[in-house]
Amino acid sequence: MGAEASDGLALALEALDALPGWKAFPVQPNKKPYAGTHGFKDATDDPDALAKMWRPRALPALAVPSGWVVVDLDSEEAMERWEGEVTKAQLTRRGRHLFYRTREDIRPMVALEEGVDLRGPGSYVVLYERWWLKRAKTAYAPKTLYEQAKREALDLSAEENEVWGEGERDAALTRAAGKLKNAGLSTNELLAALLKMNEQRCDPPLSRRDVEKIARSSMDWEVAEEPKRLPFPRIEFRRGKRSHAPVASDPVPRGIDAAELVAMHFEPLAYVVEDLIPEGTAILAAEPKIGKSWLAYQMCVEVAFGGDLLGRAVTPGSALYYALEDGPRRGKDRLVKALAGRVMPKGRLEVRWTAPPIGGGLEEELAEWLDSHDDGVLVVIDTLQKARPPSSGRRGSYEVDVEDLGRVQNVFRNRRVTLLIIHHARKAKGDDFLAAVSGTYGITGSADTTLVIKRPRGDQDAVLDVTGRDVFEQELGLRFDPDSLWQKVSVVEVKGTNQERAILEYLRKQGPATATVIAQGMGRGDASSRTSIQHSLKDMREAGVVVVTEKRGEYTLPDEDEDE
Repeated sequence: MGAEASDGLALALEALDALPGWKAFPVQPNKKPYAGTHGFKDATDDPDALAKMWRPRALPALAVPSGWVVVDLDSEEAMERWEGEVTKAQLTRRGRHLFYRTREDIRPMVALEEGVDLRGPGSYVVLYERWWLKRAKTAYAPKTLYEQAKREALDLSAEENEVWGEGERDAALTRAAGKLKNAGLSTNELLAALLKMNEQRCDPPLSRRDVEKIARSSMDWEVAEEPKRLPFPRIEFRRGKRSHAPVASDPVPRGIDAAELVAMHFEPLAYVVEDLIPEGTAILAAEPKIGKSWLAYQMCVEVAFGGDLLGRAVTPGSALYYALEDGPRRGKDRLVKALAGRVMPKGRLEVRWTAPPIGGGLEEELAEWLDSHDDGVLVVIDTLQKARPPSSGRRGSYEVDVEDLGRVQNVFRNRRVTLLIIHHARKAKGDDFLAAVSGTYGITGSADTTLVIKRPRGDQDAVLDVTGRDVFEQELGLRFDPDSLWQKVSVVEVKGTNQERAILEYLRKQGPATATVIAQGMGRGDASSRTSIQHSLKDMREAGVVVVTEKRGEYTLPDEDEDE
């Protein structure tokens, strides 16, 4: 393989490493797929398959997957208009690409505005040079982008005085339908728009059946069978004693045909902290005075700014924090440290020091806040015990735990908001960290996500164990600093062997090195020690703690490798 082909392939592999879930394929220097290939349909994330299909002078193209959109800025003027957007960006010859996560797919679109195109699922972007910075944030697409895409698709002002007569109506409505589909309109939205255009601009108008036929042809769906959404009950809450359970006015059906279930449409899962804490109910537990409230304050502040937490992007929006174990003085101190010199924006975070109990008004209060904050993404209750009413002792603890969480969870049902409940933990007797969460398994079993902080008293380093229905079980290394609060560190630094920690320290001080050089630098150059260090480096590489440089095959830390 020639140098030019190798460079293009290396660039593709680098991008795939930075973008899990994306796929790549080679294109010609004119950005067109090669003759006899299938374009983005050939895209793969398999390095061996990419190497086989690569050609001399090929450029790497990335197929945009579901859950992403790329804003293509093709002029200096467009770059100036979008200058305030902070996200991962790829510099191109005339502009740049802004990579956004999305909660619903945005279709590809040419000329969203002057000098701006959208690259959504089913399209691709071409890379020209090494560009990726892993430390840069990937933001979620702003709501204005969804609105602009739909508005642009519906904006037929350039033709608003044109009337479509016989022989023109079908073709004109078909063109309009394609534009509306590319904007991401739902089936019903597209049909409603076509019917309105048919009435106002077709002379004479087509029949409704003809318009529906055009909509079906454009969307590849039956208009009368728009992808179904799970029915959720509308909850009517009654103020009163614990025994007054929520009343569901729309009962959930007992079952559904599996074929219908497969055909159902669900929006991509929304995360308040990228790939760590999704929508739904999350429990954050730790022993007393370990720092769980500090982490909750950090999360709320980053939501207000759309910043990052533990090296992961945070969805911007409004947050509500029930700091039931704090007062104004302590709350201010924690906010100031979490802000780290930034100015708190107004209207993005509300802190409350008191709350009515569960079953005694809390549910109504939560629903009222959610209804008045369309941009709400996070509600924190700190702590669960402070929000619970006294138990009568007449029922089992498990039953009470499930009922209390169920009452609060019902408020968030069918809302794309995260409820984070701070709870206490105790020392676990076994290896299962869920057993450390206080109370019964009714609490962890009811939650969608559970996070447990384990930190020895007086130690700065901690382990964050995470599990849930929608997240992979993971273990993160954390470090608590009185000034910078919680920061992510390698889990090896927290619970690795002495040899692994020594390797990290060596690489941090000396930079990239081979296994032999590392062993000699650590004063362990004998054969058995080198073998042991090679085994440790292999484990550390598999865990993502170290990487191997492409040019020299040296071990280094991930952040150092990206700056080479």
